[in-house]
Amino acid sequence: MIRDTNSLERQLIGKVPEGLQRVCNEIGLRTSRLTNIFLTGVMDWSSVGGLAGLILTISDQGRKSLSVYHSGNNVLQFMISSWRSFVFRFGMDLEARDLEKDEVITHPSFSVKTINIEKEKDDNEDTLMHSDDLESSYSKIGNIVKSIFPTTESKTGQKTFLNTSLPKAIKNPQVSSNVLLTGSPTRGKFIREKAIELGVDVKFFKQLCRFESVVLPDGKVIEPEQVLEPIKYFGSVLFLDIPSQSHLQNTISHDWQSELTGPGASYKIVYHFLDSSLGDVLRTQEYQDFIESFGPETTHFISHKSYVPNILNFRYSYQFSFKWACILRKMFPLGNWSDKAILSIPENLNRVYPMISGETVLWKPSAPVEIIEETRAINIQSETHYEKLYDEQVANLDLDDVVPKNEMMEFVRDGQNSNKSVLRDSVDPNLKLIDQVQTLVLGTGSALPARYRNVLSNMVRLPYVDPITGEASFRCIFLDAGENTMGAINRLLGDDEVSKVFSELKLIYLSHLHADHHLGIASLIKRWNIEMLKRPIEKREKLYVVTPWQYKHFVNEINQVDDFVDLSMIEYLACDEFHSNYEDDIVHFKMVDIDDHSFDELKELKETPILFEKNAKLVKKFYKDLEMVEMKTCFANHCPFSYSCSLDFKLSKDETFKVSYSGDTRPQWKFGSMGQHSDLLIHESTLEDSKFEDAVAKRHSTTSEAVQIGISMMAKKILLTHFSQRYKTFDKIDIIFAFDNMLIEYGDFYMQKEAIKKAGSKFSLLFKNETEEEDVDEENTGAKEDKKSKKSKKGKKRKIDS
Repeated sequence: MIRDTNSLERQLIGKVPEGLQRVCNEIGLRTSRLTNIFLTGVMDWSSVGGLAGLILTISDQGRKSLSVYHSGNNVLQFMISSWRSFVFRFGMDLEARDLEKDEVITHPSFSVKTINIEKEKDDNEDTLMHSDDLESSYSKIGNIVKSIFPTTESKTGQKTFLNTSLPKAIKNPQVSSNVLLTGSPTRGKFIREKAIELGVDVKFFKQLCRFESVVLPDGKVIEPEQVLEPIKYFGSVLFLDIPSQSHLQNTISHDWQSELTGPGASYKIVYHFLDSSLGDVLRTQEYQDFIESFGPETTHFISHKSYVPNILNFRYSYQFSFKWACILRKMFPLGNWSDKAILSIPENLNRVYPMISGETVLWKPSAPVEIIEETRAINIQSETHYEKLYDEQVANLDLDDVVPKNEMMEFVRDGQNSNKSVLRDSVDPNLKLIDQVQTLVLGTGSALPARYRNVLSNMVRLPYVDPITGEASFRCIFLDAGENTMGAINRLLGDDEVSKVFSELKLIYLSHLHADHHLGIASLIKRWNIEMLKRPIEKREKLYVVTPWQYKHFVNEINQVDDFVDLSMIEYLACDEFHSNYEDDIVHFKMVDIDDHSFDELKELKETPILFEKNAKLVKKFYKDLEMVEMKTCFANHCPFSYSCSLDFKLSKDETFKVSYSGDTRPQWKFGSMGQHSDLLIHESTLEDSKFEDAVAKRHSTTSEAVQIGISMMAKKILLTHFSQRYKTFDKIDIIFAFDNMLIEYGDFYMQKEAIKKAGSKFSLLFKNETEEEDVDEENTGAKEDKKSKKSKKGKKRKIDS
């Protein structure tokens, strides 16, 4: 993120992965001032998984325009078009396009151009050819992007394209985009004393500062160069992106010096975005020579999984879990982290540093690059930080049954073990199966990711004992998966456990198409596919994806340009396959092939309703493969095509487990009826009871309403999530309040209530800081940052926040 300390505008250069806007919240970067995004590397889901959420957020913050650029692939608009079923913002002027070769984007403070690097061609690869059909396809998707982000009222609205396929001709050539940013020169300091000495009247000072000559009364001409210090040059910053081994050689062999133009041209900084597949590339002589080719004055920053410490990007969330673990250790595993990198940067490389999230680099004209060490230190936290946190915010409360400090620090250190164990390794034959059902809460927030809470995501892990063979195993399901669900899994679980989860994964369920509930699903499918490909073909299984019917098209479309899953291994089922409202006719809409129509014809197309027919054969196979008794859905009272569900699983010959999940909804009697005698109800409780009118307006449930639904369905236990953070306990029913990174076993539901009661009045003091900070509007934080930046301006400079 580039910050101009004069205009306070932001320019984002690199990728926009899932979780980026949450990182910006964490380090206090105000995204509402973002004006341009220059994407690097190849265009795939991992590069732009956070882009939709970021654009929605900055639009809601009041931003009216944004430019997003890429180069070389012509896939950017296709990716954005795939959002059409869940993204719409009127009045947001979004420019999204690929830059042409040698095209330069100019700004008063800088200029930008992109440099494309092709990957080495495989002999079996087809060469993508441009054609009239392809140009027509680009034109159509360009119009779809405009329909998603219209600036004026138009007859060609978003709905025109909701039930239209995307062009099949568009493929991804895997060209990597690199960005060259050059700061605009600044004039030298005006030498007042020299001007007076030359006889220049004060009224002509501004004229000379504008590089205009001044004629004195005696006819003598004073040139600006006589009273100005020499022009200062910023130099250039290069953002190199090497996404695979196939791009490495072409990147190294490219003539990067030829890309520099103009006086004072030099590379001040080079950022190396290196894919982990490149291994220990810094120790190869070839890459070391490449680094040295930029000259001894160039500063290099390396972004590579093994050269950068696995620091905690979400420190506030970790600290919150740390404090909960002090009183409820079993339910709060602490995330993986390390203040040491796996690989060190070779000592013979000068001015080469690991790129640390949150660090600030000052880039000044005609001056060395300066790293602000405090910004590195605050993000690379050591064990000492958590010892201090324990002493200052836990020990001084003198709580009963608190985990001793030495044990807590052992838990912290355990996070540096890549093979640590969090989940049950196997089914325990000595315990009830139902008590071994595990729910891993990966996000509890509503709408926007925040410092303490990510957007909604729940994983349920169910034991099963085959009644014939006696073999015991676990099955995993996800109930919604918001942005960065995969990141949370990687952070919480050991490497082997991550593989285990995805080998157990059988079902992903999506309640509705709001972005905060599903932007993490594609990454889950991608990781599941990696796990399945490890198996022999005959042992590979299907993944069932139960969603509103439109979601299938979204996954298939992004897979067209980012081949992350074998689609033959995915079984899609519409939520309506399990609809309990048999008296209602269920209507979907016919998908129109965009390739069969001109754009003018598409504008005139009307929606064609089609009556949905259930696929009994597929549902029967679904029940068999998941060892299920039954699944039911009903419409939720939230948005079109939103659902609540109940899933009844077999645990053994004699045991079942019924979990009901509300999704986002107002209280629904049909859901209460459908979920009768649920063992577990997971229900949203977005708003406090005092905000009933807001709950009605936004079609969410209050805390008490969610509990009443649980009582009406005679649920044995209730997990309240998606809520505004306030702590309450209910005596008449087994209720638990979900928090991010919380692991709950069914037999342990009572433990949270007991811990809160034991803490008594001290409980609120334990989380006083978190409660107060979560109440602070994020905009205020950004405003403070801007104020501070204005005070610190001393000459022109750029700040680069990693």
